[in-house]
Amino acid sequence: MTAKSLRFDFTHFSALTQEELSDVERLVNEAVWAAVPVETKECDLEEAKAAGAMALFGEKYGARVRVVRVGEYSAELCGGTHAENSGNLGLFHVLYENSVASGIRRIEGLTAALAMDFFARQQASLQRSAALLKANNANELEARAAAVMAQLKEKEREATALAAQLSGFRVQELLQGAQTIGTLRFVCGLLDSADAEDLRQACDSVKESGERTAALFARRTEKGTLQFAAACTAAAVASGAHAGNLVRAAAQAAGGSGGGKAESAMAGGKDPAKLEDAFGAARALLASIGTEGFQ
Repeated sequence: MTAKSLRFDFTHFSALTQEELSDVERLVNEAVWAAVPVETKECDLEEAKAAGAMALFGEKYGARVRVVRVGEYSAELCGGTHAENSGNLGLFHVLYENSVASGIRRIEGLTAALAMDFFARQQASLQRSAALLKANNANELEARAAAVMAQLKEKEREATALAAQLSGFRVQELLQGAQTIGTLRFVCGLLDSADAEDLRQACDSVKESGERTAALFARRTEKGTLQFAAACTAAAVASGAHAGNLVRAAAQAAGGSGGGKAESAMAGGKDPAKLEDAFGAARALLASIGTEGFQ
């Protein structure tokens, strides 16, 4: 503890809730504002313990100890104090509460001028934040932040819907340019700005076409890797096509792995530079139907 700040270790089974921290702060400030005289006296250690004085963690005490008492609020074995009256502290604010050892937690706080300085800096930060969010003052900050977050979520929904629409257009473009491999139509391509759901929807579009079609779609993930999705219509499966084998061949060509069912499957590839190799592996596998087999 210093003249302006403190830390206090205590035993507790879990982190204090914000409500509990607020209660601690309120109770301490009630003691501060009560302006209770701080009394000290020296006595035998056993006498001090019998009187209810609290010993601090890790401290070693001699036969004679110094007891610091703040009215009915506390009595501790203490080597020194920075206040003659609890009112000298002026104000108390909890800065942090965290774990320092198993079952031991610590509260760190500010008092007096440092606490006032902290609140002044917080208020200035709130005012700057209010200005950035175009709120009239800090009192409107919460409502303004909520409105901005709602607007942001709406924009994200719009962006997601637009990306899905663009992916849909891309799938239709790829379907129109399908290759013929043996008795099958083969569709493959990269879906820019797609997510995993867009890949699944692209596969559903293929399966709903009713033609003898096999498809392999890919997207670049947020981690820079590849994700593949393959789909085969019922007619394509009847002709020997298998989406699980198709996507496995593509994934392996891109340094990954995966597989799945005959109608649809997904897999991952580690090397995005191998995308065309992956598409080529899928084409080669489709071309093998009727020679080496596809099962």
